[in-house]
Formats: sequence, C-alpha cells, structure tokens
Amino acid sequence: MNEAHNRATAVYGPIEKWSGGDSNLPKRYFDRITEFMKIQKSCRNSANNCMSNKYKRLHTGLGTWNNFDGSPSAITVSSWSFKLIKESESSNCTTTTKTGYDGISCGINIYVDINGPQKGKNAFGIDTFVFDVTRNGVQPLGGGKWWNDDYMNSGNGTPDGYSDCFRYGTICAAWVINTGNMDYIDISHDTATEGKCNNNGKTLSVTYSVFSCK
Repeated sequence: MNEAHNRATAVYGPIEKWSGGDSNLPKRYFDRITEFMKIQKSCRNSANNCMSNKYKRLHTGLGTWNNFDGSPSAITVSSWSFKLIKESESSNCTTTTKTGYDGISCGINIYVDINGPQKGKNAFGIDTFVFDVTRNGVQPLGGGKWWNDDYMNSGNGTPDGYSDCFRYGTICAAWVINTGNMDYIDISHDTATEGKCNNNGKTLSVTYSVFSCK
C-alpha cells in the first residue's frame, strides 16, 4: 500500500495537493493508487463484493463491524483485500489529532484483510488490520497519540488505548509491526483486567514496557 501511495504521489504530486477536501477523496485516492497495484477485482462502487459483510471484534462479546457502505474496495492478485473508509479527520492532510507518526492524517483509513473476504476469521487484530493515510505515507494504526486519545479509554476514565487494540482489535497493526507478535489475542479483554496475559501474571503495556506474554 505504501509503495503504491508513494508512486501515486510521485506522479500526481503530494497528496495534500490533490486530496481536494471533499467526499470523493476515497474514490480519487483509490483510482490513483490502484494504477500502481496488481488488482484481481475492483469494487469501486460496490459495498461488499471485495470485503466481507461483517468483521468480528477481537473480544467476541463486542459484536461485529458491519461493512455495508459503498466505499471503494479491491482484491489484489495476491488475494488480500482492502477498503478505503473516509474518516472525520481533515481530508486536506492538516489534522495532527490521532496520528502520532511522522505524518499528518489525510482523513482516510485503509482496512486490510490479509487473506481476503472468503478465508480466515475476518476478525480485527487477527487477519484484518487498519492503516491511516498520512501526508508522509501509509501508517499502521496504533502507537503515538493513538494510545492516548480520550475516546480509547478502557472504561475507567483513563485514556490508555487498550480498548481499540486489546479489546476491539481495530488498531493492532502498529503493535504487530513494533513487537513482532500477536500476544494481545491471548489476554483478558475485560475492563478490570484488560491486557493481562492468560498464561502468567504479566500485563501487556501500550508503551511496550511489557510487549510479550512469553
């Protein structure tokens, strides 16, 4: 995804120059990056054909994400699929909220199903991961300011980022890349003991001070 992003901006200029700040940004971005990708099937105007209709959250008690909007999606020749979702951040690439990376959010999230819509568990944090389009490329969600946003507190009023990775699984891409593991799967997902490893007394930390249950 990042290579396609970089090649598109090399041709069309910096994304903040052509993002346009409008509701058509996901389709414009989709058209430009897929010029530089090997696509098996394109669902530019279809809601679900290239992605599953539902994606499970990591903690089974939290239900599913229903994928019913008409955002553009595709299946690559390597059989992984992705979908572009317009977010509330500025589509002019001027918003620093929720980034914490070396880039600035451009208002698009990329949902990636690493084995496609017909295989695997279709679950966040297991085979489905979320990335953010920024001024400096595609970045994995998690880490930085993402761990500290108030809306991610775990129910006890403390903004700790656990809810969206350790419980929902939606922002675990950065955890996997930074730690090389998926140990957050085998932890407590309940509010009171969130992050505690099931096989010992360790508690995973979003600051990576404890990053493995082993």
